Amino acid sequence: PPVLCVLDGDRSPSHHQHQRHHPPPPAAPPPPPPPPRPSPPPPSPHASPYRRFPPPSPSPPPASYPYQPWTFYTARNFVSSIKNFNVSLYARDLDRRFRAPIWRNHYEADNPLNIEPLRQRSDNYFLVLGDWGKSIQYVDGSRIKGRGECQWEVFQKINAYVKSQAARGKRLLFVANVGDSFYWSGVKPSTNESWRKQWAERYGVLDKNSALHGVPFLSVMGNHDYGNTDKWAACPHRRPRAVVGGQGYASTQFNSDKNPEKPEFARHYWLPDYNYHYSIPELDLELIAVDQNMNGMESNYPWGIGGSAKGHEESFHACGGWEEVRDFLFKVGKSGEELLVDRARHSAASTVVIINHYLTQGARLKLLFEAAQRELQPSQMPAKVLSAYGHVHGQACHGRNVEGECDVILSGGGGGCCKDDLKDPGFTAIHLRDNGGFVTNVDGIDVRIARGNCSW
Repeated sequence: PPVLCVLDGDRSPSHHQHQRHHPPPPAAPPPPPPPPRPSPPPPSPHASPYRRFPPPSPSPPPASYPYQPWTFYTARNFVSSIKNFNVSLYARDLDRRFRAPIWRNHYEADNPLNIEPLRQRSDNYFLVLGDWGKSIQYVDGSRIKGRGECQWEVFQKINAYVKSQAARGKRLLFVANVGDSFYWSGVKPSTNESWRKQWAERYGVLDKNSALHGVPFLSVMGNHDYGNTDKWAACPHRRPRAVVGGQGYASTQFNSDKNPEKPEFARHYWLPDYNYHYSIPELDLELIAVDQNMNGMESNYPWGIGGSAKGHEESFHACGGWEEVRDFLFKVGKSGEELLVDRARHSAASTVVIINHYLTQGARLKLLFEAAQRELQPSQMPAKVLSAYGHVHGQACHGRNVEGECDVILSGGGGGCCKDDLKDPGFTAIHLRDNGGFVTNVDGIDVRIARGNCSW
């Protein structure tokens, strides 16, 4: 009898015969291999000196930036993770997220401006001011006519406050400037117009009768300090004004060692690098400035640079594209984070002031410093830390310490911007205490102008 074969578990002879008489069609030939890719062009002499992260898209930039570098560091996640903070893991995470060589900040830290405090710690104070920087158009008597009235009113408030404190034996040390100092897109190069009209004349720093005469402005940059006017601030390797430590510097806001064109009368406008710290040892006081312009939570990064496309298109083109700007600001931001941890390791100050421009970063930077100090200096008395910022154009207290003093401060009411969202213009006063703490005045009638009482 015939022998039947079993195929794939089917024991039906008819099925087997069907398969035998109708073989499957032949397989299609494989597709031809793709053509070889052309060799990449040689690198441009102006190519970015660091690796891009994430890789840039060859298509035009989208209407909103698709990648949020601080996804891990949203407020809820960061507050949760900070409880188990580890400096080594944090540094490793920075390297993983921002694959760029470090930006090295070059500056002198131990009171280079020779600020002279009074002997009694509680007789000294400083101010916080942000989002000012609007040009004075003209003055008739004591009031500005036209746009800019609110900035003038804020200065008059500052002038009155400082003089009243001087009458009580109190000394103003400095103004902590939280950015957006030169609307709309930075300091004009090769001219003193921005320095005079947007800073010196506005605050009377050259007028011996002004309460702010000779008072230092310890500054950090905001999104309106970058852009078309200060075109290469966000890509200094392309057109450096000076080279320090092998790094190019191009911002027209920097100190004269990095910007030889800065006028001598602006010496007390202090910005030695993107990130830095400034110590007054006699008072156990330290200020840390951290550039956070790489973050996009509020400004829809990077389109908030220069305020809008109108304010940054020329700069982005000069820098070789928006990816260059993004990558450089990541590099600067990573350096600022590392500086903050380094100061937590080495600082012996009893009061630490952290300034940056962005509201969403203020509480996070404070938490970072405090957690790093607990780990790195467990035997030292923790510093009393205050974090101040602007970007939102108003005055508010966003957090208080165990003593009930405001230590997370929005102070963006300097009056430089803008008609539709200028809320509660004013400034903040921070008075030092003899016990190493401080007292804040963020919403008193002597530091704030009632809403609607001045116009932009």
